[in-house]
Amino acid sequence: MKRREFLQTSAALGMAALMPGAASFGEGNESRPNVFWIILDDVRNDAFGCYGTPWAHTPTIDRIAEQGVRFEHAFVQCPICIPSRTSFKTGHYCHELPTRENAPTPYQYPMSMGEPPEEEPAYIAAGGERPSLLRAWTDAGMKPINAGKLHALHDEWDRRADPRQPRDNARPGGEGERYDPVRLTTYGWRIGGTHDVHVEDTAEALLTEEALGICRELAERNAPFFFRVSFRPPHVPIQVPPEFMLDLDAVDLPWPKEEALESKPRFEREQLCIYSGTLDLSERDIRVARSTYYGMVNMVDYFVGRIMEEMNALGLLDNTIVAVTGEHGLAMGENGLHKKRSFYDPVVHSPLIYSWPGRLPEGKVINDQVEMIDFMPTLLDLSELPAPDGIPGRSLVPLINGEDRGREVVFSEIDHSGSMYDPLRENSGRQVMARTDKWKLVYFHDPRVDDKDGALYNLEEDLWEFHNLYHDPEYRDIVEMLEEHVRNWDRAADGGQ
Repeated sequence: MKRREFLQTSAALGMAALMPGAASFGEGNESRPNVFWIILDDVRNDAFGCYGTPWAHTPTIDRIAEQGVRFEHAFVQCPICIPSRTSFKTGHYCHELPTRENAPTPYQYPMSMGEPPEEEPAYIAAGGERPSLLRAWTDAGMKPINAGKLHALHDEWDRRADPRQPRDNARPGGEGERYDPVRLTTYGWRIGGTHDVHVEDTAEALLTEEALGICRELAERNAPFFFRVSFRPPHVPIQVPPEFMLDLDAVDLPWPKEEALESKPRFEREQLCIYSGTLDLSERDIRVARSTYYGMVNMVDYFVGRIMEEMNALGLLDNTIVAVTGEHGLAMGENGLHKKRSFYDPVVHSPLIYSWPGRLPEGKVINDQVEMIDFMPTLLDLSELPAPDGIPGRSLVPLINGEDRGREVVFSEIDHSGSMYDPLRENSGRQVMARTDKWKLVYFHDPRVDDKDGALYNLEEDLWEFHNLYHDPEYRDIVEMLEEHVRNWDRAADGGQ
């Protein structure tokens, strides 16, 4: 058996008896539940097999979904890392928060379009005065523990190691064909290819060792816990040991259509394509990049399986809510763009899974639209902790129980004027997305930008968002309806003014 097949098979077998059955789960234990949160960086929801992707090999996470509730349409409130994470940890939209970029720049403006503050508030780095998911559990006597990437609200975690480099004196990688690096042109980001580091010596393996050590500490402590493992993959550099590389013909995603690109907004054609365009890559390069990406998620799933097996053996999964999320997704050339900072569904569509056998339904799939700001109040509700007053995020427990409906419109936003990247700052500003089940509108909602430079997509007829209908007079009423939703959204954030 090839090593890749062995790794996938062992993970699947290990999951077979991983979590307690519903008949006995939680019996005799009425204490507050533990929380185990798994988060991946830049992960599309279609990177997991449970979301219906035939080439995705994720038996561990698929098993968690089988034993819990999976949300088919969960959307992040910003298509970049730190603002997105801050948003769903606080239950607030990004324009209500001080953190709007992945690093401080002299170009930042408030998303409210006011003047920049004379001094940056001290709570930008620390997480600040707003209530947060982490502070809620700290106040309940459960200091949240993190292994891996932090990215937002640093001071509220019991910080642990975040290995970024492989083990010293790493062994050579395993069997399989090697692929040279694939890089984007402007910034040289590595988006595909193999490396020659043994899988057990990778940074992900070192993170898993750290997580296993925490598991043993938690077992000795024998008290309720909030534990998160935060994986950097599949963030760039996207590279895998050869045994995790998918066949180049395995991934069946669409290619950008030249006629569709002509209708795209100016900002995409002239600025985002410089930041992260794929039109200058060969077809083989794109195939290598895509196969590497899904292979990298497969590798993370293998390590998640290791952690789950250890937790199960130590009894840490008894009375434990397991949550799986991303922070946002990643485009892979479907519309001529790679990476993030756009509002195409592969970028803003996040996986969202809750599993709590015996307490939550098993194998339930919810198709209503929800937002990732709902993540925090849902965990609080499940744990019988009060949600902060005044947050727009809302518990999804009533929706799970069939007592509520999802959101008619979901929103996302980014202020490109504060971007870390030169090509994105000029002639740009706050860009917003308003999405219903059928329609998606993207435009500049910013008095500093003269041209709204919009895009409108019929998601029922154009799943991959190829055909921009924004300038077609036939759809002007749809555009105006969605723009009114955005104005109401802003007014709600301003207290209804």
